[in-house]
Amino acid sequence: MPECSKKDFRIMLVSVLVAGSIFFTAGSGAQTGSLAANQAERNEIILEVMNKHFTWGTTIASLYLTVFSDRTAECHTQKFTGEEKDVTKRKVLGTKEFGRLKAIINGPNFLDIEKRYELNHPVVDSWMEWTIAVRHPNGEQSIQAANFSPASELYKNQAYPDALVKLGCSILKIREEVFDDPYAYSKIRCPNKPSEQ
Repeated sequence: MPECSKKDFRIMLVSVLVAGSIFFTAGSGAQTGSLAANQAERNEIILEVMNKHFTWGTTIASLYLTVFSDRTAECHTQKFTGEEKDVTKRKVLGTKEFGRLKAIINGPNFLDIEKRYELNHPVVDSWMEWTIAVRHPNGEQSIQAANFSPASELYKNQAYPDALVKLGCSILKIREEVFDDPYAYSKIRCPNKPSEQ
């Protein structure tokens, strides 16, 4: 093969390799973008609970529980003083437990839950309040419950609807399982416990 042809062949080979590399990289980028979009879709938040500790004129917030559409539940340290180290723990919920939660928030009476439930018993200087955000296909539902306590069903002045009792008890149960939280489910009197339904 003449010298000139070898040079031309090398140039042509390098050009083909460069073009192939660009095509492969572009294709990979498109695929990665598609995978990222699918991952984001799987990881949509369906439930988020923010806890606020009201004490001596101070509000101390902590992200109590987040449940994603891929069944991952995530909890952060519940803060009482604001000085606690923020620890994050995650767990993939079992299909039955996740199914129970979905059945509660998609239940026929769930949208009838009121936007706010006040304190139903006297407090001395501090209390907790949940802000619960539930993501439905047609929008977000926000519920605030001050010092959620299923035992308050005994108080005639502030009875919770069944759907809120079931949701609150599920929140406490998931929180305890994920974070091993001594303040959660096992310490609360939960009628209609999710595990017993």
